[in-house]
Parts: sequence; C-alpha cells; structure tokens
Amino acid sequence: MSDAATIALHLQMVKYFKISGMAILAYDYCLNFDMERSLAWSKPWGFVRILFVLARYIPFIEVPIDLYFSFVPKSVTNCQPLYEAVSWLNIIGTITAEALLLIRTWVLWGKNRAVLVGLIALAIACIAGSWAVGAVASKLVKYVPPPLSTAGCYQSDSSPLYVWNYVILAVFELVNLLLTIYQAIRRVRHSRNYMISRDGILYISCILVMAVMNIIVITALPTEYSQLIDTLQAVMNSVLASRLIFNMRRIMRDQQIGVSRVSSGWPLYGVEMPPMSFLNGSEVGVRTSSLCELNSTTGRGTPALDSIM
Repeated sequence: MSDAATIALHLQMVKYFKISGMAILAYDYCLNFDMERSLAWSKPWGFVRILFVLARYIPFIEVPIDLYFSFVPKSVTNCQPLYEAVSWLNIIGTITAEALLLIRTWVLWGKNRAVLVGLIALAIACIAGSWAVGAVASKLVKYVPPPLSTAGCYQSDSSPLYVWNYVILAVFELVNLLLTIYQAIRRVRHSRNYMISRDGILYISCILVMAVMNIIVITALPTEYSQLIDTLQAVMNSVLASRLIFNMRRIMRDQQIGVSRVSSGWPLYGVEMPPMSFLNGSEVGVRTSSLCELNSTTGRGTPALDSIM
C-alpha cells in the first residue's frame, strides 16, 4: 500500500471516530431528554444552569463544525478558520463542563472554603495554560490537500503543543478524582452508604482515561491520527458532566419526596421512587439516605445544597 493510500486510510478512520462522537451525543440527548426536562429546565436561571447549558449544548455546535472540517472542504483555504472555531469551542465547552465538576466536588466537601479556593486557583491556571497553548499551536498547523483527491482538511504538520491541553485536563481531573475518592472513603468508614460519590469516581475516571488516551495518540501515533478521539473527548466531557448534575438533582428531589412522606407519617424506606439511570431501585433508597448523611455531616441543609446544584 502506498504512503498516500495509508494516509487516506488513517484519515478515514479518524472520520469514523468523529461520526461516532456525534452519534453518542445525539443518542445521550434522546435517552435523557425527559430527565433533562424535569431536572434542568424547571430550575430557575442561575450560575450553575448557565454552566450546564453551555456544557450541554456547545458540542451540538462544535461537533457539526468539526464534521464539516473533516468531510467537506476541498481547498485548504477554509481549513484554518474552521479549525480555530472548533478548537475554541472545545476549550469553552471543556471549561464549563469542568466547572460543573468543580462545583460538585466542592459540594461533596461540604462547601469547604479552602477546597473551593484551591480548585479555583487550579482551574484558573489550567484555563490560562489552555488558552496559551491554543493561541500558539493553532498558528503552527499546516494544511495540504488530502491524499487521493479526498475531501476534508488534512493537517500535514500538526503542532505537538496540543498535547499539553490534555495534560492540563488530566491534572485537573486527577485532583477532582482524588478529592472525590477521599470523601467516598470517609463515608465508607462511617457508613456503607457511599453511593453519592460512586458516579463521580466513575465518570471522572472515564474523562481522565480519555485525556490520557489523547496524550498517547498525539505523541505516539502518526500525524494523521492526531484528531482521532478529540471529538469523543469533547462529547464525553459534556455527556458525563451533565449526567452528574442529573443524578445529583435526582437524589435531592427523591430526598425531598422522602422527607415529605416522613412528615406525613410515611416511613422513608417505604417510599416508592422511580429507578435512576445505572441504578436499581434499592440503590435509590441508599443514595437518598447517603445525601441525608452528607448534609448532616457537613452541617449543610438540603435547601443550601439545592440552591447550588
């Protein structure tokens, strides 16, 4: 197989991965539409809802532009503006998704001020680094017509500086993961009801693994593979951050239902609750009691928690 044919085959594989990212985004939206309508749209507008809307819907703008970048252009003239648009939308979407994770971690720590200050300082440093990398690296990318007269933009010389965006993301995810694991261990010591942290550990681990995979792809594979899973990374950041918010709000709503039933003479563990995604019915009751314990151990009531999430 000639070099041109090999490069064309690699670029086609990248296109398949980008299409899979769009498919996952659309499928997740359809799957969770009712949950989003009941748990997000009904909330009053505030800082967290603005972050949620940006993190949730920016990929619906970014991914189509990315697909257009990969499939349509037959001239290199439009490639750089399209790539810069995708890159900056990716950075903004990642920042808003990570901000949601930051707030959730802060809530799990009982709204500890030192944790908040530390996370904000780390986030500012990460944002500054990502913007600096994007501003410099986008000017170093070179485009040539794709091999075998295929359509789409082909980066013959992709800047290796982009790997630092994923290193920065991995560091931020690792800090959030360690803080979440610590809170889960603390709850295990006092109770077996640690389900409130399980989703966070699972989802943050997924984002961290994908960031590490992007680092490996950029540094170890040929240039034409450099964008192999960047679309999947952006989509999963949005999907998983949104699901964390859905699950937290679902738990708070179920707790409020349980409290109202208790005040009416109904036992808490007799409350019939609708099943949550990824959970069976028994775990919903466990998670409800977990949030009660979280609020009691941090000294924060449910109204304060609900006002943030």
